[in-house]
Amino acid sequence: MVSKKIKPVLRKINPWSSLARMPRSMWAVSFATFINRAGSMFLTFLAIYLTKYQGYSIDYAGYVLSAYGIGSLAAGPVVGKLADRFGNLPIMKLSLLLSAFVLFLFPFFHEFWMIIVLTLVLSWVSEAFRPANLALISDIVKPEDRKIAFALNRLAINLGFSIGPLLGGFLIMFDYHWMFIFDGLTSLSALGFLMITTLSKEEKERRAERELNKEVESSEKVNPFRDPRLIYYVIALSPVYIVFFSQISTISLYVVNELKFPEPVIGALFLVNTAMIIFLEVPLNNAMVDWEDRKLLSLGGVLTGIGFGLFAFSHNIPMLVICIVILTFGEMIFSPASANYLAEIAPVHSKGMYMGFLQIVFNISLFIGPAAGAFMMEGLGSKWMWISCFFLSIIGVLLMWRMRTGHEKLATANE
Repeated sequence: MVSKKIKPVLRKINPWSSLARMPRSMWAVSFATFINRAGSMFLTFLAIYLTKYQGYSIDYAGYVLSAYGIGSLAAGPVVGKLADRFGNLPIMKLSLLLSAFVLFLFPFFHEFWMIIVLTLVLSWVSEAFRPANLALISDIVKPEDRKIAFALNRLAINLGFSIGPLLGGFLIMFDYHWMFIFDGLTSLSALGFLMITTLSKEEKERRAERELNKEVESSEKVNPFRDPRLIYYVIALSPVYIVFFSQISTISLYVVNELKFPEPVIGALFLVNTAMIIFLEVPLNNAMVDWEDRKLLSLGGVLTGIGFGLFAFSHNIPMLVICIVILTFGEMIFSPASANYLAEIAPVHSKGMYMGFLQIVFNISLFIGPAAGAFMMEGLGSKWMWISCFFLSIIGVLLMWRMRTGHEKLATANE
Protein backbone atom coordinates (compact mmCIF):
# COMPACT_ATOMS: atom_id res chain seq x y z
CA MET A 1 0.00 0.00 0.00
CA VAL A 2 2.84 2.30 0.90
CA SER A 3 4.67 1.50 -2.32
CA LYS A 4 1.67 2.52 -4.44
CA LYS A 5 1.68 5.91 -2.76
CA ILE A 6 5.43 6.32 -2.97
CA LYS A 7 5.87 5.36 -6.65
CA PRO A 8 4.16 8.49 -8.07
CA VAL A 9 6.30 10.62 -5.75
CA LEU A 10 9.46 8.87 -6.93
CA ARG A 11 8.45 9.45 -10.55
CA LYS A 12 8.09 13.15 -9.79
CA ILE A 13 11.54 13.26 -8.15
CA ASN A 14 13.33 11.01 -10.65
CA PRO A 15 11.60 10.83 -14.04
CA TRP A 16 14.22 8.33 -15.25
CA SER A 17 13.41 5.62 -12.64
CA SER A 18 10.88 3.84 -14.90
CA LEU A 19 13.63 3.01 -17.40
CA ALA A 20 14.79 0.26 -15.03
CA ARG A 21 11.88 -1.89 -16.25
CA MET A 22 13.20 -2.01 -19.81
CA PRO A 23 14.30 -5.48 -21.02
CA ARG A 24 17.85 -6.06 -22.21
CA SER A 25 16.66 -6.30 -25.80
CA MET A 26 15.30 -2.76 -25.59
CA TRP A 27 18.63 -1.47 -24.36
CA ALA A 28 20.31 -3.31 -27.25
CA VAL A 29 18.03 -1.64 -29.79
CA SER A 30 18.61 1.74 -28.16
CA PHE A 31 22.38 1.28 -28.20
CA ALA A 32 22.33 0.37 -31.89
CA THR A 33 20.18 3.45 -32.53
CA PHE A 34 22.67 5.57 -30.60
CA ILE A 35 25.60 4.25 -32.66
CA ASN A 36 23.75 4.93 -35.90
CA ARG A 37 22.71 8.44 -34.91
CA ALA A 38 26.20 9.28 -33.60
CA GLY A 39 27.27 9.35 -37.24
CA SER A 40 24.35 11.47 -38.39
CA MET A 41 26.09 14.44 -39.95
CA PHE A 42 25.12 14.10 -43.62
CA LEU A 43 21.93 16.16 -43.49
CA THR A 44 23.35 18.78 -41.11
CA PHE A 45 26.24 19.70 -43.41
CA LEU A 46 24.76 18.81 -46.80
CA ALA A 47 23.91 22.42 -47.72
CA ILE A 48 27.41 23.59 -46.76
CA TYR A 49 29.00 20.70 -48.68
CA LEU A 50 27.07 21.59 -51.83
CA THR A 51 27.62 25.36 -51.71
CA LYS A 52 31.14 25.62 -50.27
CA TYR A 53 32.82 22.43 -51.47
CA GLN A 54 30.95 21.59 -54.70
CA GLY A 55 30.30 25.21 -55.71
CA TYR A 56 26.54 24.95 -56.23
CA SER A 57 24.19 27.84 -55.46
CA ILE A 58 21.86 27.95 -52.47
CA ASP A 59 18.95 27.26 -54.84
CA TYR A 60 20.54 24.00 -55.94
CA ALA A 61 21.23 23.04 -52.34
CA GLY A 62 17.54 23.57 -51.66
CA TYR A 63 16.62 21.18 -54.49
CA VAL A 64 18.87 18.48 -53.05
CA LEU A 65 17.43 18.92 -49.56
CA SER A 66 13.94 18.66 -51.01
CA ALA A 67 14.98 15.42 -52.69
CA TYR A 68 15.83 14.07 -49.27
CA GLY A 69 12.36 15.05 -48.07
CA ILE A 70 10.72 13.28 -51.02
CA GLY A 71 12.63 10.09 -50.30
CA SER A 72 11.75 10.11 -46.62
CA LEU A 73 8.09 10.80 -47.46
CA ALA A 74 7.97 7.70 -49.65
CA ALA A 75 9.77 5.47 -47.15
CA GLY A 76 7.18 5.24 -44.36
CA PRO A 77 4.19 3.42 -45.88
CA VAL A 78 6.30 1.11 -48.08
CA VAL A 79 8.71 0.12 -45.31
CA GLY A 80 5.82 -0.58 -42.96
CA LYS A 81 4.51 -3.25 -45.33
CA LEU A 82 7.98 -4.71 -45.88
CA ALA A 83 8.62 -4.90 -42.14
CA ASP A 84 5.31 -6.71 -41.59
CA ARG A 85 6.21 -9.25 -44.25
CA PHE A 86 9.93 -9.85 -43.67
CA GLY A 87 10.36 -8.75 -40.05
CA ASN A 88 11.43 -5.48 -38.46
CA LEU A 89 14.98 -6.50 -37.57
CA PRO A 90 15.94 -7.61 -41.12
CA ILE A 91 14.65 -4.28 -42.49
CA MET A 92 16.71 -2.37 -39.92
CA LYS A 93 19.83 -4.34 -40.87
CA LEU A 94 19.23 -3.82 -44.59
CA SER A 95 18.67 -0.11 -44.00
CA LEU A 96 22.01 0.24 -42.21
CA LEU A 97 23.87 -1.77 -44.86
CA LEU A 98 22.46 0.15 -47.82
CA SER A 99 22.92 3.50 -46.06
CA ALA A 100 26.62 2.78 -45.57
CA PHE A 101 26.98 1.71 -49.22
CA VAL A 102 25.39 4.93 -50.57
CA LEU A 103 27.39 7.12 -48.17
CA PHE A 104 30.64 5.54 -49.35
CA LEU A 105 29.61 6.25 -52.97
CA PHE A 106 28.69 9.91 -52.39
CA PRO A 107 32.20 11.51 -52.58
CA PHE A 108 32.82 9.98 -56.03
CA PHE A 109 29.95 11.79 -57.77
CA HIS A 110 29.88 15.53 -58.45
CA GLU A 111 27.25 15.91 -61.17
CA PHE A 112 24.09 17.55 -59.88
CA TRP A 113 21.69 14.90 -61.19
CA MET A 114 23.75 12.12 -59.59
CA ILE A 115 23.78 13.98 -56.27
CA ILE A 116 19.98 14.21 -56.51
CA VAL A 117 19.68 10.47 -57.23
CA LEU A 118 22.04 9.48 -54.42
CA THR A 119 20.24 11.77 -51.99
CA LEU A 120 16.87 10.27 -52.93
CA VAL A 121 18.18 6.73 -52.46
CA LEU A 122 19.98 7.56 -49.22
CA SER A 123 16.92 9.25 -47.72
CA TRP A 124 14.74 6.26 -48.60
CA VAL A 125 17.06 3.58 -47.21
CA SER A 126 18.16 5.53 -44.14
CA GLU A 127 14.64 6.62 -43.18
CA ALA A 128 13.54 2.98 -43.52
CA PHE A 129 15.33 2.38 -40.21
CA ARG A 130 12.91 4.55 -38.21
CA PRO A 131 9.50 2.89 -38.78
CA ALA A 132 11.05 -0.58 -38.56
CA ASN A 133 12.78 0.44 -35.33
CA LEU A 134 9.56 1.70 -33.75
CA ALA A 135 7.67 -1.41 -34.86
CA LEU A 136 10.39 -3.62 -33.37
CA ILE A 137 10.11 -1.81 -30.05
CA SER A 138 6.38 -2.50 -30.08
CA ASP A 139 7.16 -6.20 -30.57
CA ILE A 140 9.79 -6.67 -27.85
CA VAL A 141 8.32 -4.45 -25.10
CA LYS A 142 5.18 -5.05 -23.06
CA PRO A 143 2.27 -2.75 -24.02
CA GLU A 144 2.28 -0.99 -20.63
CA ASP A 145 5.97 -0.11 -21.06
CA ARG A 146 5.89 1.09 -24.67
CA LYS A 147 5.66 4.77 -23.83
CA ILE A 148 8.78 4.46 -21.65
CA ALA A 149 10.51 2.46 -24.38
CA PHE A 150 9.82 5.11 -27.00
CA ALA A 151 11.19 7.74 -24.61
CA LEU A 152 14.38 5.68 -24.22
CA ASN A 153 14.63 5.40 -28.00
CA ARG A 154 14.24 9.18 -28.34
CA LEU A 155 16.94 9.63 -25.70
CA ALA A 156 19.29 7.40 -27.72
CA ILE A 157 18.55 9.37 -30.88
CA ASN A 158 19.28 12.70 -29.24
CA LEU A 159 22.44 11.46 -27.55
CA GLY A 160 23.65 10.33 -30.95
CA PHE A 161 22.69 13.60 -32.59
CA SER A 162 24.61 15.48 -29.90
CA ILE A 163 27.80 13.76 -31.08
CA GLY A 164 27.25 13.54 -34.84
CA PRO A 165 27.13 17.22 -35.85
CA LEU A 166 29.97 18.11 -33.46
CA LEU A 167 32.23 15.42 -34.94
CA GLY A 168 31.13 16.37 -38.43
CA GLY A 169 32.11 19.99 -37.87
CA PHE A 170 35.68 18.95 -37.07
CA LEU A 171 35.95 16.23 -39.73
CA ILE A 172 35.04 18.56 -42.59
CA MET A 173 37.79 20.95 -41.49
CA PHE A 174 40.22 18.30 -42.78
CA ASP A 175 38.22 16.98 -45.72
CA TYR A 176 34.49 16.83 -46.48
CA HIS A 177 34.92 13.24 -47.64
CA TRP A 178 35.57 12.16 -44.04
CA MET A 179 31.99 13.13 -43.21
CA PHE A 180 30.62 10.48 -45.57
CA ILE A 181 33.17 7.85 -44.52
CA PHE A 182 32.52 8.27 -40.80
CA ASP A 183 28.74 8.33 -41.28
CA GLY A 184 28.97 5.10 -43.26
CA LEU A 185 31.23 3.46 -40.68
CA THR A 186 28.80 4.19 -37.85
CA SER A 187 26.00 2.60 -39.90
CA LEU A 188 28.14 -0.52 -40.30
CA SER A 189 28.99 -0.47 -36.58
CA ALA A 190 25.30 -0.36 -35.66
CA LEU A 191 24.69 -3.19 -38.12
CA GLY A 192 27.45 -5.24 -36.51
CA PHE A 193 25.95 -4.71 -33.08
CA LEU A 194 22.51 -5.82 -34.27
CA MET A 195 24.05 -8.90 -35.90
CA ILE A 196 25.32 -10.20 -32.54
CA THR A 197 22.09 -9.60 -30.64
CA THR A 198 19.28 -12.14 -30.17
CA LEU A 199 16.43 -9.81 -31.06
CA SER A 200 15.00 -11.87 -33.90
CA LYS A 201 13.75 -14.64 -31.56
CA GLU A 202 12.10 -12.12 -29.25
CA GLU A 203 10.53 -10.35 -32.20
CA LYS A 204 8.99 -13.61 -33.50
CA GLU A 205 7.67 -14.57 -30.06
CA ARG A 206 6.08 -11.17 -29.49
CA ARG A 207 4.67 -11.12 -33.03
CA ALA A 208 3.08 -14.57 -32.48
CA GLU A 209 1.62 -13.44 -29.16
CA ARG A 210 0.22 -10.31 -30.78
CA GLU A 211 -1.41 -12.32 -33.56
CA LEU A 212 -3.04 -14.69 -31.04
CA ASN A 213 -4.51 -11.78 -29.10
CA LYS A 214 -5.50 -9.77 -32.15
CA GLU A 215 -8.92 -8.20 -31.80
CA VAL A 216 -11.54 -8.24 -34.49
CA GLU A 217 -11.75 -4.93 -36.30
CA SER A 218 -14.58 -2.78 -35.01
CA SER A 219 -17.40 -1.82 -37.36
CA GLU A 220 -17.49 1.55 -35.62
CA LYS A 221 -14.12 2.61 -36.96
CA VAL A 222 -14.14 6.30 -37.93
CA ASN A 223 -12.75 7.38 -41.27
CA PRO A 224 -9.97 9.81 -40.27
CA PHE A 225 -10.50 11.86 -43.42
CA ARG A 226 -14.01 12.65 -42.15
CA ASP A 227 -12.81 13.81 -38.73
CA PRO A 228 -12.68 17.62 -38.89
CA ARG A 229 -10.49 17.76 -35.77
CA LEU A 230 -7.81 15.69 -37.47
CA ILE A 231 -7.87 17.66 -40.71
CA TYR A 232 -7.73 20.91 -38.75
CA TYR A 233 -4.85 19.47 -36.70
CA VAL A 234 -2.80 18.82 -39.85
CA ILE A 235 -3.46 22.33 -41.17
CA ALA A 236 -2.76 24.05 -37.83
CA LEU A 237 0.48 22.25 -36.98
CA SER A 238 2.05 22.36 -40.44
CA PRO A 239 3.24 26.02 -40.30
CA VAL A 240 5.22 25.45 -37.09
CA TYR A 241 6.73 22.19 -38.30
CA ILE A 242 7.70 23.79 -41.62
CA VAL A 243 9.50 26.55 -39.71
CA PHE A 244 11.19 24.02 -37.45
CA PHE A 245 12.48 21.84 -40.30
CA SER A 246 13.71 24.87 -42.23
CA GLN A 247 16.64 24.96 -39.80
CA ILE A 248 18.22 22.05 -41.68
CA SER A 249 19.34 24.48 -44.37
CA THR A 250 18.93 27.96 -42.91
CA ILE A 251 20.91 27.83 -39.67
CA SER A 252 24.02 26.26 -41.20
CA LEU A 253 23.95 28.60 -44.21
CA TYR A 254 23.40 31.66 -42.02
CA VAL A 255 26.14 30.81 -39.51
CA VAL A 256 28.83 29.81 -42.03
CA ASN A 257 28.08 31.71 -45.24
CA GLU A 258 26.78 34.98 -43.81
CA LEU A 259 28.25 35.32 -40.31
CA LYS A 260 31.51 33.62 -41.43
CA PHE A 261 31.84 31.39 -38.38
CA PRO A 262 33.71 28.07 -38.79
CA GLU A 263 31.73 24.86 -39.24
CA PRO A 264 32.30 23.57 -35.65
CA VAL A 265 30.06 26.41 -34.42
CA ILE A 266 27.13 24.72 -36.18
CA GLY A 267 27.88 21.48 -34.36
CA ALA A 268 28.14 23.32 -31.04
CA LEU A 269 24.74 24.99 -31.56
CA PHE A 270 23.10 21.66 -32.33
CA LEU A 271 24.81 20.24 -29.25
CA VAL A 272 23.09 22.89 -27.10
CA ASN A 273 19.75 21.89 -28.63
CA THR A 274 20.29 18.19 -28.05
CA ALA A 275 21.67 18.57 -24.52
CA MET A 276 18.59 20.55 -23.51
CA ILE A 277 16.30 17.87 -24.95
CA ILE A 278 18.19 15.08 -23.17
CA PHE A 279 18.23 16.70 -19.74
CA LEU A 280 15.13 18.91 -19.72
CA GLU A 281 12.40 17.48 -21.96
CA VAL A 282 11.12 14.78 -19.59
CA PRO A 283 11.14 16.98 -16.42
CA LEU A 284 9.62 19.90 -18.33
CA ASN A 285 6.71 17.85 -19.64
CA ASN A 286 6.31 16.19 -16.26
CA ALA A 287 5.86 19.64 -14.71
CA MET A 288 3.30 20.60 -17.38
CA VAL A 289 1.44 17.28 -17.38
CA ASP A 290 -1.89 18.89 -16.41
CA TRP A 291 -1.76 21.50 -19.17
CA GLU A 292 -4.24 21.21 -22.01
CA ASP A 293 -2.62 20.08 -25.27
CA ARG A 294 -4.03 23.09 -27.12
CA LYS A 295 -2.24 25.45 -24.72
CA LEU A 296 1.01 23.48 -24.88
CA LEU A 297 0.95 23.51 -28.68
CA SER A 298 0.29 27.25 -28.73
CA LEU A 299 3.06 28.00 -26.22
CA GLY A 300 5.49 25.75 -28.08
CA GLY A 301 4.63 27.46 -31.36
CA VAL A 302 5.16 30.94 -29.90
CA LEU A 303 8.57 30.00 -28.50
CA THR A 304 9.56 28.40 -31.80
CA GLY A 305 8.59 31.56 -33.68
CA ILE A 306 10.46 33.82 -31.26
CA GLY A 307 13.57 31.64 -31.41
CA PHE A 308 13.69 31.71 -35.20
CA GLY A 309 12.70 35.37 -35.45
CA LEU A 310 15.53 36.48 -33.16
CA PHE A 311 18.08 35.09 -35.61
CA ALA A 312 17.41 38.21 -37.69
CA PHE A 313 19.10 40.26 -34.97
CA SER A 314 21.75 37.73 -33.89
CA HIS A 315 25.27 38.32 -35.16
CA ASN A 316 27.42 36.83 -32.41
CA ILE A 317 27.69 33.46 -30.71
CA PRO A 318 25.93 34.41 -27.42
CA MET A 319 22.86 35.63 -29.34
CA LEU A 320 22.89 32.52 -31.52
CA VAL A 321 22.88 30.38 -28.38
CA ILE A 322 19.93 32.36 -26.97
CA CYS A 323 17.98 31.72 -30.18
CA ILE A 324 18.72 28.00 -29.96
CA VAL A 325 17.67 27.87 -26.29
CA ILE A 326 14.32 29.57 -26.98
CA LEU A 327 13.41 27.48 -30.03
CA THR A 328 14.47 24.31 -28.19
CA PHE A 329 12.07 25.07 -25.34
CA GLY A 330 9.42 25.43 -28.02
CA GLU A 331 10.37 22.07 -29.53
CA MET A 332 10.36 20.29 -26.15
CA ILE A 333 6.86 21.55 -25.39
CA PHE A 334 5.42 21.28 -28.90
CA SER A 335 6.55 17.80 -29.98
CA PRO A 336 5.12 15.67 -27.12
CA ALA A 337 1.86 17.63 -27.12
CA SER A 338 1.39 17.08 -30.86
CA ALA A 339 1.48 13.29 -30.38
CA ASN A 340 -0.60 13.34 -27.20
CA TYR A 341 -3.37 15.37 -28.86
CA LEU A 342 -3.71 12.72 -31.55
CA ALA A 343 -3.87 9.98 -28.91
CA GLU A 344 -6.70 11.88 -27.20
CA ILE A 345 -8.88 12.38 -30.28
CA ALA A 346 -8.24 9.03 -31.98
CA PRO A 347 -10.92 6.31 -31.74
CA VAL A 348 -9.75 3.13 -30.01
CA HIS A 349 -9.55 1.14 -33.25
CA SER A 350 -7.95 3.92 -35.33
CA LYS A 351 -5.02 5.13 -33.23
CA GLY A 352 -2.44 3.79 -35.67
CA MET A 353 -4.06 5.56 -38.61
CA TYR A 354 -4.32 8.80 -36.67
CA MET A 355 -0.69 8.63 -35.58
CA GLY A 356 0.24 8.12 -39.21
CA PHE A 357 -0.97 11.64 -39.90
CA LEU A 358 1.72 13.01 -37.59
CA GLN A 359 4.38 11.27 -39.68
CA ILE A 360 2.80 12.77 -42.79
CA VAL A 361 3.09 16.24 -41.24
CA PHE A 362 6.74 15.54 -40.41
CA ASN A 363 7.63 14.39 -43.91
CA ILE A 364 5.74 17.11 -45.76
CA SER A 365 7.37 19.72 -43.53
CA LEU A 366 10.76 18.12 -44.13
CA PHE A 367 10.08 18.38 -47.86
CA ILE A 368 8.93 22.01 -47.80
CA GLY A 369 10.88 23.56 -44.92
CA PRO A 370 14.55 23.26 -45.96
CA ALA A 371 13.90 24.21 -49.59
CA ALA A 372 11.58 27.11 -48.71
CA GLY A 373 14.09 28.41 -46.17
CA ALA A 374 16.96 28.28 -48.65
CA PHE A 375 14.91 29.91 -51.43
CA MET A 376 13.68 32.69 -49.12
CA MET A 377 17.21 33.31 -47.86
CA GLU A 378 18.40 33.64 -51.44
CA GLY A 379 15.47 35.79 -52.61
CA LEU A 380 14.58 37.93 -49.58
CA GLY A 381 17.80 37.88 -47.59
CA SER A 382 18.36 36.23 -44.23
CA LYS A 383 16.75 38.96 -42.11
CA TRP A 384 13.36 38.81 -43.81
CA MET A 385 13.55 35.04 -44.00
CA TRP A 386 13.86 34.83 -40.19
CA ILE A 387 11.08 37.37 -39.69
CA SER A 388 8.87 35.37 -42.06
CA CYS A 389 9.53 32.29 -39.91
CA PHE A 390 8.24 34.18 -36.89
CA PHE A 391 5.00 35.24 -38.57
CA LEU A 392 4.41 31.79 -40.07
CA SER A 393 4.73 30.29 -36.58
CA ILE A 394 2.25 32.81 -35.21
CA ILE A 395 -0.25 31.88 -37.94
CA GLY A 396 0.05 28.29 -36.75
CA VAL A 397 -0.41 29.38 -33.13
CA LEU A 398 -3.61 31.28 -33.94
CA LEU A 399 -4.96 28.19 -35.69
CA MET A 400 -3.94 25.85 -32.86
CA TRP A 401 -5.56 28.04 -30.22
CA ARG A 402 -8.91 27.35 -31.88
CA MET A 403 -8.44 23.58 -31.89
CA ARG A 404 -10.99 21.45 -30.07
CA THR A 405 -9.75 19.81 -26.90
CA GLY A 406 -8.77 16.17 -27.09
CA HIS A 407 -11.65 15.23 -24.78
CA GLU A 408 -14.35 16.53 -27.10
CA LYS A 409 -16.07 13.70 -28.92
CA LEU A 410 -16.64 13.76 -32.63
CA ALA A 411 -20.36 13.89 -33.18
CA THR A 412 -20.28 11.95 -36.41
CA ALA A 413 -18.45 9.08 -34.73
CA ASN A 414 -21.47 8.23 -32.64
CA GLU A 415 -24.09 8.67 -35.29
